[in-house]
Amino acid sequence: MFFVHETPEIIDNVQFINLKNKVGLAQEDQQFLQNLEKSRSEVKYILSHSNIKTLVENRVSLLTKKDSLDNYLKTNVDMMRLYLIKIKEHPKFSYKLTINKKQQQYKTEQINTAEEACGCEIVMVRYMYLLGFNNSATPYVLRLRYSMLSTPNNIDLNDIQEALKIISAGWMPFQRLCNVMDDLLHFLVTKQQQLIPELKMTTIFSFKLLIECNMNFFYLETFRPQKQYDNMIKVCKSSYTKLIDAYNRLSQIKDEIHPEILEYCLSGQKYFKVYGIWSILLKNESDILFDRTKNKSYTILTAECHKIANQIVQTAQELSSIKNINEYDKFTLGFIQNVVNPTLQKSLSVYSQSAKQPCQLPDQLLVLAESLDYTDQLK
Repeated sequence: MFFVHETPEIIDNVQFINLKNKVGLAQEDQQFLQNLEKSRSEVKYILSHSNIKTLVENRVSLLTKKDSLDNYLKTNVDMMRLYLIKIKEHPKFSYKLTINKKQQQYKTEQINTAEEACGCEIVMVRYMYLLGFNNSATPYVLRLRYSMLSTPNNIDLNDIQEALKIISAGWMPFQRLCNVMDDLLHFLVTKQQQLIPELKMTTIFSFKLLIECNMNFFYLETFRPQKQYDNMIKVCKSSYTKLIDAYNRLSQIKDEIHPEILEYCLSGQKYFKVYGIWSILLKNESDILFDRTKNKSYTILTAECHKIANQIVQTAQELSSIKNINEYDKFTLGFIQNVVNPTLQKSLSVYSQSAKQPCQLPDQLLVLAESLDYTDQLK
């Protein structure tokens, strides 16, 4: 279950070099402007939607361009300082928008102050980073999805590690942005109602959560071959609750954003819930097999398995009845049919004898679990 969204783009032709004759600029400032010009142009080109598509088609990793991209991340906060303190000029940046459903372009001339315009640049470039690296991992997504549904015992762990490396490279600058939001971009806090959705903190934080779930989609598959059911449950619980959080946040601005974003949040919840409660079932069956019944009796373990199996069957029936099913739900249905259903027979038949035994519902079992994220090892 993987969220893909088109990257926003820089579409202006701002030339920093034209500012070099401004009064009060030292020699080092002029050199800085030249470097800034070069690094921003590279970001504009490398992270454009068309170039990322070309890189993917030619099987070129975006990680090979990371050093060039990082140069601008290191300098665009200094650019803000240059504009605000030395030049005192309002930058005229323009962007193609992809989250906003009401407008396709945004110009910083529409913003009141140079501080806000520079803050906008800092945010938009990090969206480009986040989604650019995320989308460049799609070949790994396609291979993993195929393996999961067709050859689940032959999942390539090297593919998974490479995908996680790519996606996390775009996530980390975005994560740092969230951490310094209050200090660096105070206007985002004080002017939420007037801002485009891309600049609203609820959108920024929600997109961070969505990409964290994308990493967990891969991370989850590192545990299944080793039958590490506890970790599978934890990753699913975390992803499930993150998507609920993202959906609740984004619903507040649902009239401003493309509906596919909210659609993914709902579909992703179904996937991670099914995967999570299935993992609980597998753990219960393992505990029964090895007589690990100290914390829960055999009867309760089997009752939970029976309820979980029935809920998964019901979910599959509900998904099958959707007329215009989206690609996300279609994958969840395929996962249930090809991977989960073959493991449910004992829980549906043999364990039906425990059907009347009181026990917690599958959803409750998942919510009560601890959380685990791939990003835990990045912090």
